[in-house]
Amino acid sequence: MSLDCNVPALAQSGNDLATRAARAFLDEFGIIADVRIRLVKHIPIGAGLGGGSSDAGTVLRMMARAANLEASDDARLHRIALSLGADVPFFLDPRPSRVTGIGERLQPLEQLCRFCHW
Repeated sequence: MSLDCNVPALAQSGNDLATRAARAFLDEFGIIADVRIRLVKHIPIGAGLGGGSSDAGTVLRMMARAANLEASDDARLHRIALSLGADVPFFLDPRPSRVTGIGERLQPLEQLCRFCHW
């Protein structure tokens, strides 16, 4: 596992959310692989703006795609995301949603999505 980051202290810590997400994914799905993450931070670390959670969600999505996961594995992916932080599940599918609980219950707002371009 390696992390290249424009914030050297984050790369050296080994405890950032992106790296933790990759490790949790490999553990959950029993995959042995070398993972290299290149991360360019634009949101201040620790600002409470979801930067680390977004990184973790993106890593999980990318790894799921690379591993050709089935839709039936979505619950496992969601469980990993929630174990990393309450707002990480949102970033598995970041679109306008009603979020309840501690962040684990997501209901997409379809009415708003007609204006979305993804």
